[in-house]
Amino acid sequence: SGFAAAVCAKHKHAVILINLHICILEKEADVAMGATKANSAIVHAGFDAKEGSLKAKLNIKGAQMMPELCKELNVPYVQNGAVVIGNFLPTLQELYDRGIANGVKGLEILDRPALEKKLPCIADNITCGLYANTSAIVSPYKLAIALVIYTSSYLLINIFRENVCFF
Repeated sequence: SGFAAAVCAKHKHAVILINLHICILEKEADVAMGATKANSAIVHAGFDAKEGSLKAKLNIKGAQMMPELCKELNVPYVQNGAVVIGNFLPTLQELYDRGIANGVKGLEILDRPALEKKLPCIADNITCGLYANTSAIVSPYKLAIALVIYTSSYLLINIFRENVCFF
């Protein structure tokens, strides 16, 4: 996608060093109008991805990289963490164990009193939760636009309203 290409192109030193010429082709009139518009804005911690999978590795690496990337691009980043709630501890324990196996830092299983401190209006039937402090939120629109503006300053051509077919 154009968003992923812009992130890769952001590393201008590598682009210049290996003499790459990069062009982002966008089907829509502007960035963030395709898949990005359906993005939930969550920076995933990596505890729910299959153990050892590429998705798990990229979730963790992305969560580690995002604060610095957002700071550099002046895009708001809120590290608010995420809580998965439930009433069946073995399921949350499974997510916790998977997260630990994937290398997620800052995971914590919460009992009801600890949950109430984080989520005061929680439903009465919720008994436990899994807290991931590395989860965050960032506006996919602001991030996509900032990336394209940043990368447009060097060796990058953006072409909008073009249909692209890959074989």
